[in-house]
Amino acid sequence: MLDVGRENTVRYDWACPGCGHPREYRFRTPGEPEPFPRTGDIFRWGDGCTPSQLLDPGQWMLVADRYAAEDLAKAAAALDEVLLFVTRRMLGRYAVPRSAFRTEAGRARYRTGRSAFEKHRLESARDGYRRERFGV
Repeated sequence: MLDVGRENTVRYDWACPGCGHPREYRFRTPGEPEPFPRTGDIFRWGDGCTPSQLLDPGQWMLVADRYAAEDLAKAAAALDEVLLFVTRRMLGRYAVPRSAFRTEAGRARYRTGRSAFEKHRLESARDGYRRERFGV
């Protein structure tokens, strides 16, 4: 069951198929859901303004990695989500800080290529996906 509640929360509940115990998860959402993008619109996963509290930047990079082969618009949108975590680092560099990686999967992705989380590399990859997908 999906229940959209007050204060921009969404609740999912179901019986676990493995053990039969009831499960419930509640998530805060950024606001009213946006309508699905029209053809030619840029796809977004979130509101485009605030970093996800559900997925960390490494998990978003894994989403981008997954979609890069099949849906470049979604891969680019996932990189937009990673970019929301970028802060100014030492020596004027802009990158995702190590402290932003909250999950083991996210930290593992970070360890496989830390430089991929630098702002200029994220923007270059995202723009490349969009150029290939939309010709812009």
